[in-house]
Amino acid sequence: MHNPSQEQENEYQNSQQHRAFLKEHQAIKNDFYYQYHMRPDNRTLWYLDGSYRPHEILSGDTYSIRSLDANSCFFFIIDAMGKGVSASVTSIVASSFINHLIDTVKTDFNLPTFIKTFNEFMIKNLLDEEVLAVLFVKIDFSKERLDVSSYAMPPILLYESEHSITKIKANNQPISKHNSEFNVASYSIQDCTKMLFCSDGLIESRLDNGDLYFSSLKQDFQNSKSCSSFLKKVYEKINSPDDDITLLFFKKYDLREKKGVTLTCSARLAEVEEVIEGFHEYIKQHGVDHIHTAKLGMVFSEMIMNAYEHGSLGISNLEKKELISKGKLNAEFEKREALHSHKNIYINYLITPHGRGKDLRFDIGDEGNGFDTEIFKQLLFDHSSVNGRGFKIAKKIVDAIYYSKKGDHVIIHKYIPKEL
Repeated sequence: MHNPSQEQENEYQNSQQHRAFLKEHQAIKNDFYYQYHMRPDNRTLWYLDGSYRPHEILSGDTYSIRSLDANSCFFFIIDAMGKGVSASVTSIVASSFINHLIDTVKTDFNLPTFIKTFNEFMIKNLLDEEVLAVLFVKIDFSKERLDVSSYAMPPILLYESEHSITKIKANNQPISKHNSEFNVASYSIQDCTKMLFCSDGLIESRLDNGDLYFSSLKQDFQNSKSCSSFLKKVYEKINSPDDDITLLFFKKYDLREKKGVTLTCSARLAEVEEVIEGFHEYIKQHGVDHIHTAKLGMVFSEMIMNAYEHGSLGISNLEKKELISKGKLNAEFEKREALHSHKNIYINYLITPHGRGKDLRFDIGDEGNGFDTEIFKQLLFDHSSVNGRGFKIAKKIVDAIYYSKKGDHVIIHKYIPKEL
C-alpha cells in the first residue's frame, strides 16, 4: 500500500485550508464593496467599510453588509464562541442562511420577523453547549435611524463630535439552545458622522503593555477620518491579535461641503491631458512633496484615463490590449472621439489642512455605461488579472477609494503626512 509522503500531506493540508478560506469569504457578502451609498436626496454619502482578520484559517467570525433598497441597508457581525472547525462551521452556516434570507425578503424586510426566523433556524442547528454572539442592524438613511438587536456583542460607537460619542450596549443575551428571546431598539443618527461596530476580538486583544485594546478604542475612533486610518492605528498597537477581529467603520460625507477646483472636460485626449497637468500643478502649489506628487498624479491620471477610455469611448480592457499590440490605439481614440466627444467628464479636487499634514480628496465622473464593481472582489483572489489596473495602483497608494453603484463615478481620499 502506497503511503503519501510528507510533502504530499502538506500539499493536501494547504489545499484544504485554502478551500476553507475561500468558503469563509464566500459567506461574506458586501453589496457596498468599494462602493458608496448615496442618499436619494443627493445631499450625503455614506462609506460602508468592513474589515475581517481571522486569527487562524478557520474563523468563528463573519459579517455581511447588504443593500435593501435605495434608502436602507442591513448588516450583521457573527462571533461563534470557541475556535477551530466547530466555530467556523457555525458562523458559515449562520451567515449563509442570513444572506439567503436577505436575498429572498429584501424588498419586504422586517427586522423582528427576520430575527425570529433566524433564531428558530439556529436553535435547531446549535449544539447544547454552543452560544452565538450576533449583531443585527438595519439603517434607514432617509429617516436617519438605526434599528439594533445585539446579542452579547461589544458596544456600538456613534460619533457626533469629540465631546459626544454615544455607546449602544447589547440588548440581548447570546443565542443558544435555551434562549431565543430578543429585543430591538431604535436610535437617531441624524447628527452622527461615523459609526463603529466590532466583534470582541478587537476590544479584548492585548497591547504590548498588557492592557486591553479597549482602553485605546474611543480615542482611536475619535481621531480616525476613515476606516483605513482607524485600522492603521489598531494594528500599530495590536501586533498579534488574540482572536478573530471583525469591524465595520461607516463614515458620512456631506456633499454640501464640496468645494475646491471643479472642472468639466469633453471626451478628447487633449483636454484630458490638460486636466492632468492642472492637477499636478495644483498639488505642487499646495506644498505636496515630490514623492506624493508623483504617486497621486499617477493615481489621478489612471482614474481620469479610465473615465476617458472605458467610460466615454467605451473601449474595454481586452480591446485596448489588442489595439496596443497592433499599434492602433491612438487611431482608435481619434475615431471614437468623433462619435463620443459630446460626452463630458466631471472632475473635482480639494486639499485641506489636517493635523500636521493635508487631506486630498478628488472625484471623477463620466457619462458612460459604468461597470460592475463586483470585479474588485474577484481581484482579491486573482492577482494575475489584467483588469482593474487603475484600481490596483490606487489601492496601494491612497487611503480610500469608492465608486458609485453604476461604476461611473469614483471618489479618492488620501492623507498626506508632513514631510520629514
